[in-house]
Amino acid sequence: MIAFRPAALLLACLPLAAVTPVRAADEPAVKPSASPEATAIQSALVGTWRLEKREGKMWSSEINTYKADGTFTSRISYEAGKGPQKVDVEGKWSVDGHRISYEITKSSDTKATPVGTKSTDTIAAVDSKQFRYLTDIGAEELEVRTTDTEPKEPDAKLGFTIDKISLYQPDDLIGKRIDVKDLSQFLKAASAECVHYFGAAGVPENLNVVIALRPGKRSKVWLEPANAGHPERAALIKRLEAIPVMEIKEGPVAVAVIGAIGGGVPKPADAPPLPVPQEWKDASATEKAAIGLDELLQKIWP
Repeated sequence: MIAFRPAALLLACLPLAAVTPVRAADEPAVKPSASPEATAIQSALVGTWRLEKREGKMWSSEINTYKADGTFTSRISYEAGKGPQKVDVEGKWSVDGHRISYEITKSSDTKATPVGTKSTDTIAAVDSKQFRYLTDIGAEELEVRTTDTEPKEPDAKLGFTIDKISLYQPDDLIGKRIDVKDLSQFLKAASAECVHYFGAAGVPENLNVVIALRPGKRSKVWLEPANAGHPERAALIKRLEAIPVMEIKEGPVAVAVIGAIGGGVPKPADAPPLPVPQEWKDASATEKAAIGLDELLQKIWP
């Protein structure tokens, strides 16, 4: 939703206008949906939805109402370091294929949400209960249908939380291949990307991020579970693989960020101590004898 982007404030201390382009005078206003597919999606979105985000002590909460006439209203509360604030916004919205566009036409705080601000997000899925999409700055957002009329501070357990960092190799081997301080810095950056990406997503699920690093300053990321129902999370993998990799010697290093979204769900009693990506399982299954991690990674990631 265009109404408020706290991530921009948290990461760069910039107002919305700094990260979302403002419509030029000669650009057309938001147009109504035309194709049957877009019309069906737009019809599914009509109603009231709640969007919550949290990063540490900073948060935002929105009550967004999409109307059938192509207008929307947003009631927003947020904390960005200066105490709780409130903004009321009105605007236009439309759907074109799997893209949803917004334009602000009225705002109670034109510094936080300037009139004329325009944005387009990519719709991942929408049904009677949930609306998932990727914003124009690459973050995954989740709105849930609600009967609430007032926004409120999100629960602190929402979003991506980290249980622990697990290593696939012995400490002494890892110490020979990479400086431990460098690895720690890389994992901090990767964890921060996950926290930022999921914001205050509230649907509980477990999610582990498996990362392999190898000589040549290369990295590869797997999500476990593989999230076949969340193809838009390829954007998260792309962002994680864009984190600069330090110098590594002799062979690969593999680690796992064990985490959860929205507090997670109970794990099966027979869950393995370390997550094993499906691609690893498939590669191992074709071998007549067990192979080591170095050989496995070379096979699936030459």
